[in-house]
Amino acid sequence: MNEKEFYNEFDKLLTEHKIDTAKEYLLDSLAIAKNENNTSLLVAVLNETIGFFRDLSLFEDSIKFAKILAKLINQINNPKLHFISYINIANAYRAGGLYQDSYNAFNYALSIYENYKLDNKIELAALYNNFALLEQKEKNYDKALLLFNKALETIKNEADNVKIATTYINIAECYMEQNKLNEALDTLFLTDSLLINYQDDFHMMGYYLAYGKVYYLKKEYLLSEKYYKLGLAHIDKNLGRNILYKETLEEYMKVLNKLNKNRMTGIELSYRYYIENKELLFNNISNDTLNNLTIGLFGLGSECYYSDDYISEDHDFNPGFIVLCEDNVSVEEFTKLKENYNKLPKLFDRFYIREILPKHGIHYFKDYIFEFMGVSDINNLTTQNKSLLTNGKIFYYNYNSSLVNLRNKIIKNNKYDYLNEISLKALEISQYIPYNLKRSLDRNDIITYNLLKNHLVDRLIEFYYIYHKEFMPHDKLSLKLMNKNSIIYKWINKILYEDSLNDELIIKINEAITNELFKLHIINNRESLYIDSYREEIIEFVKLNNYKSKIIPKIVEIEWEMFQELNNIGCRASCQNNKPMFTLMRESQYYSWNKELLASYYSDLNIAVENHYNLLAIKYGFMEETVDPDHYVTIKDNLPKLSEKRIQLREGIVSVQLEMLNDYSKENDISNMRTINTISDKYDNASYETYLRGELSSYSENTMYIYAKYLAYLAKNKLNIVELTLFYTNLLR
Repeated sequence: MNEKEFYNEFDKLLTEHKIDTAKEYLLDSLAIAKNENNTSLLVAVLNETIGFFRDLSLFEDSIKFAKILAKLINQINNPKLHFISYINIANAYRAGGLYQDSYNAFNYALSIYENYKLDNKIELAALYNNFALLEQKEKNYDKALLLFNKALETIKNEADNVKIATTYINIAECYMEQNKLNEALDTLFLTDSLLINYQDDFHMMGYYLAYGKVYYLKKEYLLSEKYYKLGLAHIDKNLGRNILYKETLEEYMKVLNKLNKNRMTGIELSYRYYIENKELLFNNISNDTLNNLTIGLFGLGSECYYSDDYISEDHDFNPGFIVLCEDNVSVEEFTKLKENYNKLPKLFDRFYIREILPKHGIHYFKDYIFEFMGVSDINNLTTQNKSLLTNGKIFYYNYNSSLVNLRNKIIKNNKYDYLNEISLKALEISQYIPYNLKRSLDRNDIITYNLLKNHLVDRLIEFYYIYHKEFMPHDKLSLKLMNKNSIIYKWINKILYEDSLNDELIIKINEAITNELFKLHIINNRESLYIDSYREEIIEFVKLNNYKSKIIPKIVEIEWEMFQELNNIGCRASCQNNKPMFTLMRESQYYSWNKELLASYYSDLNIAVENHYNLLAIKYGFMEETVDPDHYVTIKDNLPKLSEKRIQLREGIVSVQLEMLNDYSKENDISNMRTINTISDKYDNASYETYLRGELSSYSENTMYIYAKYLAYLAKNKLNIVELTLFYTNLLR
C-alpha cells in the first residue's frame, strides 16, 4: 500500500460516512505500514488517525497515537512533516485536556515554520486557529481573538471559503463565551455566503451548532431548535453519536425545555418519516400491491413500547418503519418497494440514517415475524410473541392485513383467557405469601427467603400485566412500563428497595387480590383475607371456564346459522350481517350460566338441528305477540304449544329476573339497555321482558327448570344474573 492508495480509500469511506469501517481501516493501515516498515506511510496514517479519533471523541486513543507519532518523527529530518504533525499532536493534547503539552507542541510547530521559513499558508492558518482554541479553553479571549485574526489574515488570499468560514465560526464562539451575542451573530452572518456551495462539508456541523447556540443565548428558541437539529444530524452523519453528539443533545434539550416541547419518541419520529416520504415509497407501485401492505413500527425495540429515551438512541434506533408484504405480492413489486425505500432521505430531523436497520424496510409478513419476532407458529404464541406482535403503531393497512388480523385475534383471545390467567396467577402468588416466605424466615434461611422474595416480585409483575390486559414485554422493560401509581408497583418498590415484606404488607397484598377476585366473580365471598383459602373455589372456576370456552363457541355457531335462516322475523335484516355483535351478545349471556344450564341448552340446540326446526325463529315468533300482534296471528299456529308447567316456569323466571334487573338499576345506569317491560313494546322495539320471555319459550322444559334452579342459587348467594351478563359483555367487548 502506498500513501496515495491509503488517502483514496480513506477519503472514500469518509465521503460515504462509513465511520466504523473508516476506523477499522485506519487501524489495519497502521498495522500494514508497520509490517512493511514503511515510515512515510506510517506517518501519514498516524496523522489521520490522531485527527479522526479526536473527532470521534476518543481522546485517550488520540493522545496515544500522538505520542507514537511524536517519537517517530523525531527520528526524521523533515521540517515540513514536523510542522504538520505537531499541529495534529497539539490538537490531540488540547482535546484530551493536556493543555501545557498542547502549548508546547503548538509553539514547537510555530518555531519550525518560522525557523525553516516554510510556505504553507493553509496549514499555518490551521495552526493559528487551533492555537486560538487552546487560548479560548483557558479563557484567554484576547489572545484567542488575536490568533483567529492572524488565521484570517494568513488565508485571506487563498480562496478557501471553508477555512475562512471555519475561522469566523470560531471567532463567533469566542464572542459567545464573552456574552457578546450581537458580535457573535454578525460574525456568523459572514459565513452564510461562504458556505452556500458547501452544504455537505464536514465543517457545516460547526456552522449549525454555532447558530443554534447563539440563538439560544439570544432567547430565539425556535431558530435555535432549527439549527441544533441540523447540527445534530450532521454530527450523526460525519462522526456518529459520539460525545459531541451527546453534549449537543443536552444543549438541544434545554431549547426544547424552553419551548415546552418533549423529545420526539421513536414512534412519532418514524410516523413523521413515513408521512413525509410515503409518496416516494409508493412511486410506481400498483394498487393491488398497496392493498396488500401493512406499514408501521412494531416488534423489537423500546421505541415500540413508547419507552425509548436518549440512551436508546445509541443502539438500534433510527428514523424508519416496517413494510410488510402479503405473500401474494410479486417479487418484482417487492423489489421495486425495496428500491424505493433505499432511496428515502438519509438526513431526517436530527438523525442521519447511515444504514437501514435490519428490522426496518421491506419484508414479507411470514419472514418478518419468524426472523425478527421469533414466531414459528402463530397458533402457539408465547407472551413475549404476543407483546411484540401487538405493540407499536400501524401507520397504513388494508382489510386483509395478516398482521392486523393476527393482532386483533390475539387481543380478542386475551379477553377470553383473562379470568383464567388472573386466577392461576393469584394462586401462584399465594404459594409465596405468607407460608413459604415465613417458613424460610423461621428457619433463618435467608438465601431461600431472598430467592422466594424475588420470585414473588416476578409473579406480581406478571399479575400486573394480566390484570391490566396487557402482554408483558421483555424483563428489562417490565418494571419501566408499569404505572408508577399502581398499588402493585408500590408493593414491588417496597419489597425491592425498602426490603419491606412484613405481615402488614402480606395482608394488604392478599386482601387486595382477593377483593379483585371477588369483583371479577371468580370467588363468591370474602370470608378470609388470604388467597390460599379460596384455592378450591378458584380451581373449580378455572375448570368451569375451560368448559365454557369449549361449549359456548359451539352454541353461538349453531345459533348464528339459525339466525341466518330467519326471514326478518322481529329484527331488521342488517342485524343478520353483524356477526361480531351477535357473538358478543350471545357469549356474554352464556358465560354467566353454569355448566348444567349450558349443557342442557346445547342439547336443545342439537335436537332442534336434528329435527329441522329453528329455536331462534321460535324465540322471535313468541316475541311478536306484543311487538307485532297482527303478524303474530298469522304465525302463532306454527309455534310450539307450551305446557302449563313450562308457562309457569317461564313466568316465574321472568318475574325473578325482572326483579334482579330492578335491583341492578338502583345503583347502575341502564339507560342504554332495552326498555324494561312489555307494556313499552313497539314494532321496532322489544323490551327486556319480552325478549326474555321469547327466549325462554324456545327452551325445553328441562332447560327452563335448570334455569330456574340456577336463578335460585344466584339469589341465595346474593348474585345477579343481569350484573353477571353485563360484566361479561364489558369483558368480551
